[in-house]
Amino acid sequence: LGPDVATTSTAVVPVADVLTTITGPTTISQGQATGNYTATFTNNGPSTAATVTRTVTLPTGASLTAAQQNTITTAYPGTTFSTTGSGATAVTTINFGTQTSVASGASSSFVFAFTAPSTSGATSIASNTSTTTSQNGATANDAFTLNLTVSPVADVTTTLNGPTQLSTGQPSGTYTVTYANVGTAAAGTVTRTVTLPAGATNIVAPGATITSTTIDFGNVTSLAAGASSSFTFSFTAPTTAGSVAVTSNTSTVTSEGTNPAPNSSTINATVNAVADVAATITPITGTVAAGAAGAGFNVSFANNGALTPAAGVTRTVQLPAGLGTVTATNGGTYNNTTGLVTYTPSPTTIANGTPLTSVITFTAPASGPVTATATVATTSNEAGQTANNTQAATLNITPAFDLTTTIYGPATVLQGNQVT
Repeated sequence: LGPDVATTSTAVVPVADVLTTITGPTTISQGQATGNYTATFTNNGPSTAATVTRTVTLPTGASLTAAQQNTITTAYPGTTFSTTGSGATAVTTINFGTQTSVASGASSSFVFAFTAPSTSGATSIASNTSTTTSQNGATANDAFTLNLTVSPVADVTTTLNGPTQLSTGQPSGTYTVTYANVGTAAAGTVTRTVTLPAGATNIVAPGATITSTTIDFGNVTSLAAGASSSFTFSFTAPTTAGSVAVTSNTSTVTSEGTNPAPNSSTINATVNAVADVAATITPITGTVAAGAAGAGFNVSFANNGALTPAAGVTRTVQLPAGLGTVTATNGGTYNNTTGLVTYTPSPTTIANGTPLTSVITFTAPASGPVTATATVATTSNEAGQTANNTQAATLNITPAFDLTTTIYGPATVLQGNQVT
């Protein structure tokens, strides 16, 4: 008799155990780019896992910028993104692709960042995996949730409005600067300054401290979310033409996250050179006697502006009509009927620092005073500086005396008699 032997066939079913974890910052700033997160997908089972999915679901309201998506797809080609909903209810999923098979003990990790929701409070980020291979019920670790806190942040910013065209040595006009906190948290110790171009003078900024070309509107101990303050200022433009900048700046000791709103604002302006023609006239001597020769005035026509030369310049001196023996040096001609002295060439030019002068002389009239008015004009831009285009001067006349003596009395008298 042979041995009693029984044989049973048992099928061995492959068993996998895929799992996922996610690590990264647990506190993120509202509306700001986060730090890096790492999602890991592993097969801890004894058998190879087939058709393994790997996804991450971002917090509700979170998003991926184009740059953030590009960073992910560059590092992990084939990654796709999908979003349901929009704005505060949007849910975005990152799909790192499906692996055909994952050997026992093998894992893959993915690093990424995103933009936090615009609403503060508690939220979470989750990673998920699955496989078509049996896990014998061990699926609890197929999903992992990391709880997060979205913190409100401050975001101070500044804007600047005002003229972009200035004239050398002239008032700038009014600028307005605004400082605001567009974040969701109060901002502490908020600075508020404006830097003017080198050479700016006569700075007017109500309520501010002025040091050289810096305007300081003072610090705000705490600037509430949504709060703002505005100020006005003006100055006299530099005397040198060219490109200049007016810049406002702000800062805070409170965290601003990635600080999307700019902390500075700049107006790029052009300082345009302008002419400033001026006429001056003074009497050669303050007082002369009637009929004296050589009475008259010294006249000067100048350009005090940065624009040189001043073009299209005309020059005149108004004298009384009918003066005698009038001469005007350097091209002057006197009209005896109108009393106007005009100059040739006309129009002409006047360079800065090189005035055109003239000496006008005449015979002093019998009575006075004699008033003379010098006037200069230009076709060049003077930016309104015309108050010095005209000046008057007065020459006093001392009347001449004609003293005569007359004696009255008898034509004949007797010898020895008294005469009266």
